[in-house]
Amino acid sequence: MSKSYRFSFLWVVFFLVISGVTRATLVMPMNIEQIAADAEYIVKATVTDKQTLLDIYESGKIVTYYTVSVTDWLKGTPSQGNELVFKQIGQGEYTVDGKVVRQQFFFPEYEVGKTYVLCLPQAHEKTGLLAPVGLQQGVFEIKVVA
Repeated sequence: MSKSYRFSFLWVVFFLVISGVTRATLVMPMNIEQIAADAEYIVKATVTDKQTLLDIYESGKIVTYYTVSVTDWLKGTPSQGNELVFKQIGQGEYTVDGKVVRQQFFFPEYEVGKTYVLCLPQAHEKTGLLAPVGLQQGVFEIKVVA
């Protein structure tokens, strides 16, 4: 095989590998009907607590637990009361057992005191992790204009 063919072959392999990696990190655009159909719960809720810690029992990852006070259940039936707790992979830099751990994913983050409409699927059966349908697409912040 000549040098130019080998070089061309390596470029083709490189682009095929990169395109597979890129495709795996994309979220397909969804319209509101698709988001609503895929959601197990759609709630209007205010974030009341946010705690980030190591989830040694289920996912083995640094996770953030969000507690929300639900004011409206738009889809789905509440399991109990109007409080909902869910966990997502934590984002940022943390120190665990003296080691610095960096986790950067594209999960939405929520601020305590803010109100959102959340389109949520069932939590993962093994890890308990949960992210809104379509990640950012399933989160709508409620802003009051004065």
